[in-house]
Amino acid sequence: MKKLTALILLLSVLLLGACVGDGNGNSSFADGSETSSMQSLESLDNASDGSEDESYADEDSEGEASESENSETQEPEVGSKPIFYKVTGENGGTLYFLGSIHVADGSAYPFPSEIEKAYESSDFLAVEADVYSFESDMEAQVELMQKMVLLDGTTISDHLGAELYQRAKTALEEAGLYSSYLDYYSPAFWFSMIQSAGLGDSELESEFGIDYHFLKLATERGKEIREIESVEEQYDMMIGFSSELLKILIDTTVSELETAEEDINELYSLWKTGDEETIANALSYETEIPEGFVENKVLYDEYVKAMSTDRNVKMTETAKNYLSEGKTGFVVVGLAHVIGEGGIAEALRNEGYSVERISFE
Repeated sequence: MKKLTALILLLSVLLLGACVGDGNGNSSFADGSETSSMQSLESLDNASDGSEDESYADEDSEGEASESENSETQEPEVGSKPIFYKVTGENGGTLYFLGSIHVADGSAYPFPSEIEKAYESSDFLAVEADVYSFESDMEAQVELMQKMVLLDGTTISDHLGAELYQRAKTALEEAGLYSSYLDYYSPAFWFSMIQSAGLGDSELESEFGIDYHFLKLATERGKEIREIESVEEQYDMMIGFSSELLKILIDTTVSELETAEEDINELYSLWKTGDEETIANALSYETEIPEGFVENKVLYDEYVKAMSTDRNVKMTETAKNYLSEGKTGFVVVGLAHVIGEGGIAEALRNEGYSVERISFE
């Protein structure tokens, strides 16, 4: 198992794809997939209500006799067994942590009954950002896109330089994501779009992402939803990166596009198995600096601090506040925030909370 250092992969577990306007009056996820507030997710609906769907179980042939009239209906095969923790506080407050991957397909579902029961018993759902609501909030989308527009008379090539601009443009063209309007958007937006190009033909989509799945359920069933961050906060973080850091991120990501699809599919397969040691090793980016950062460790440290370290601290403090309420919460955040050195599970354990990895039958 090689170490997955591609920045595209880090973003698949560290940062949600946000729903933003495409500049032509349409809406699209930052991962390039088109969406709308009326979009149907029948396969996820059926998995949630227990009915069978071709994504999860084969339909019986018409007229096929059952082995026995009294035989029990066979449960659909579990699609994945992801990393899942239970954290308990002194006053009985409980949090279930599901390490998410933000792009997936129907094969991730259904979850083991332990996860489904924990979600049903929870008082609230907590996520990094409520992208399900954001995708239908046109006012918020417009405000976000306005932040991404270059208003100083420059174009993206002025910020990236001619050579990097051409490489990035070609990458977006080959992925079918380029339009001339993009030339008037900031390096942060280009970084987001080029990440999208890395998904290629992997068939993994935000609409099947774990966060999106539970946000949809919670919205439809009236469960309280809490945001640890927000879509705007996540994009503000990227917008706040230094210009030199953004250039290196774009350069490095473009260079890794050839292997990105293979890597994201490999990471997704690992996520479904819940092999924590292997996943932690694959994502141990702090011990193996991507090639583009070898001579720019200061900038890489800036990136890791913003994307991982600072956010892990905030998520841990938020979790402690949730636990102090004495309620039961179901928390879905990027897997890389939960596991490994500096992750939420380790931090809470070090502070005396009971942290239990839940195994599945």
